[in-house]
Amino acid sequence: MLVVLCCAVGGTTQAASAGGSGGFAGQITWVRENGVKIGHRFLHAAGTKGWKHDIEGSDYALHPGDQIRVTSGVVQFNVRLGHGRASCETDQSLGSLTVNPSPQVLLHFRGGTSVCSMTGTGNCIEIGSGARVRPGTTAVRTCSPTAPRATQSATATATQPALLEVVIRPKSSVVKVRRGVVTVTGLAKKKRSVVVSSNGRTAPQQVVVATNGNPTPAAPARLTPVDAETFLQLAANLPPNHDLQPPPPPRLLGHPAHSTASRSVSFQFAATAAGTVVSCALFRSGAVVDAFHLCTGSATYLNLPEGSYSFRVRTTDAAGNTGRFRSYSFTVDRTAPRVSISGPPNLTTSHDATFAFKSNEPVTLTCSLDHAAAEPCSSPVTFSNLDPGRHALTVEATDRADNTASPTPYAWTIERSASAPIAFESNRDGNYEIYVINPDGSGERRLTNSPGDDVDPAWSPNGERLAFESTRTTLVESDIYTMNADGSGQSSLIASPAIDRDPKWSPFGDQIAFESNRDGNYEIYRASADGTALARLTTNAAVDSDPAWSPDGTRLAFESNRNGNFDIYVMNADGGAVQPLTTNPAEDSNPAWSPDGTHIAFESDRDGNHEIYVMNADGGDPVRLTTDPARDSDPTWSPDGARIAFASERDGNLEIYVMNADGSNPRRVTNNPGTDLVPDW
Repeated sequence: MLVVLCCAVGGTTQAASAGGSGGFAGQITWVRENGVKIGHRFLHAAGTKGWKHDIEGSDYALHPGDQIRVTSGVVQFNVRLGHGRASCETDQSLGSLTVNPSPQVLLHFRGGTSVCSMTGTGNCIEIGSGARVRPGTTAVRTCSPTAPRATQSATATATQPALLEVVIRPKSSVVKVRRGVVTVTGLAKKKRSVVVSSNGRTAPQQVVVATNGNPTPAAPARLTPVDAETFLQLAANLPPNHDLQPPPPPRLLGHPAHSTASRSVSFQFAATAAGTVVSCALFRSGAVVDAFHLCTGSATYLNLPEGSYSFRVRTTDAAGNTGRFRSYSFTVDRTAPRVSISGPPNLTTSHDATFAFKSNEPVTLTCSLDHAAAEPCSSPVTFSNLDPGRHALTVEATDRADNTASPTPYAWTIERSASAPIAFESNRDGNYEIYVINPDGSGERRLTNSPGDDVDPAWSPNGERLAFESTRTTLVESDIYTMNADGSGQSSLIASPAIDRDPKWSPFGDQIAFESNRDGNYEIYRASADGTALARLTTNAAVDSDPAWSPDGTRLAFESNRNGNFDIYVMNADGGAVQPLTTNPAEDSNPAWSPDGTHIAFESDRDGNHEIYVMNADGGDPVRLTTDPARDSDPTWSPDGARIAFASERDGNLEIYVMNADGSNPRRVTNNPGTDLVPDW
């Protein structure tokens, strides 16, 4: 058995009171088990009024002449009272124990079945009402501090092995332990708390009772000032010369991760010494969830709420010695982490992008750029040499418990150069073909040359390709074609016996929206950039035409006469949530989103002739930008959103013009007798 300078393990006790000279007045000492409060002890001077003990930890104040003896397995406490005597006895076999006369010796008994009785006046025992009494305790009435009382008794049955605690306060005290006998001698009257050892030295020291019953000094154990009392614990119910060394803790063979999202956890363990039994317990934030009880090889806990837990397992040998426990800490965490992303602005000219991530807990991250396969990443991460157009980074975070947050997206647009060329259609060479020209009017060149009409050009987000419609196959019905920016690589993308026209690239370049009458009337359709995955987005008996993507790719604006005249509508990219943005008796058509997504430019004759207007993306605050008697149509924004290109007849025939985004400083870009219209920047 290990005799240590610490506090005792828990158990159920029977309280008794003792008075006389030298008693303590109002002193309270906490009893702790592994740092957790399990009860407290009260000591009162003799002559005080009726008082009560905490049944889970009781003290006996002994004085010179008081004795504790063990005979025939019965421990007898004969304690003097002010005007009477009290005695308690237990059926636990402790061998022989004698405490020599001393100014002050404190003894604490735990465990077993104890019966206390008291006669006389001056002190009394109160168990039951107002006291924390475990099952098996018989309550007794309160006694008067002065009136003689009949003998009172109570019984408390313990479930823990009996322990005896002796606290020696005077400095010169010596504790001798040999073959089941503990003797305290050499007690001085100076009242101060010190630690004594088996050889009389005052340095903190543990005392080990070996197999032969002899004390053996062990490694020092420090006590804090509040723990200045020395507790020498002696296991009971063991015959002399028995091996009192506690068994080693069990081995943990299996356990959950230190952080887990599962509410069900299991442990596997095994005793390390033969002839021992294992008990286990579970604590949550220091509070008992499942008290120590016998466990055989494994323990499983179900439906645990989130929180921090400690699983503890210990062994007890055949002699009743319980060793120290082995603990394993874990956390049940079912809450996904939160991640924030900082990166480039919504519109930027930089072809490099750096991102930083922050999370509310340690996480592992994966990143996916533009829908590519996700790869592990960390903060910061940089992507270089990116093409112009819309980009999206998607980040997933997983915490230590394998909780994964919903993907966090971050999108931004790399602008094409503000000096990027403007594509347009023109019949200057006899039939309509696709041309490009720089914003300052230089660099004009023809890209297509087919017998049919090639019209409605639309730049891809990175400026490397153009989509357009062409009648080159049948000279009547138009199909959707694509080509490189220099006019090479022309090929059919979407074809049908009907008319497919007005193609528009999505901001990410992975889809193309267009209008078609393949199902009887003109509706809005969408296809992958390779022409597959065709989907119809509108289903209306009226004309739905001229689709325009929002810069974030989530919505499409279009024109429709479903309410009698042409107005501007908006819908989700999948065709849902259709709503009108304009409701004017005149015709509103040809919508175009600003690069930052805050405005929509459009064409309207609401003031008598066709002019260019701009409104908020929600349809509010329409503002007229052009005020010319001639027709102004087909607005398109510069990549940086600072200017708008449009077609106008103000100089006699349709030409391409450019103005500031507020309508100021209009200037002519093309100058040709033919018809130039439908610009795309």
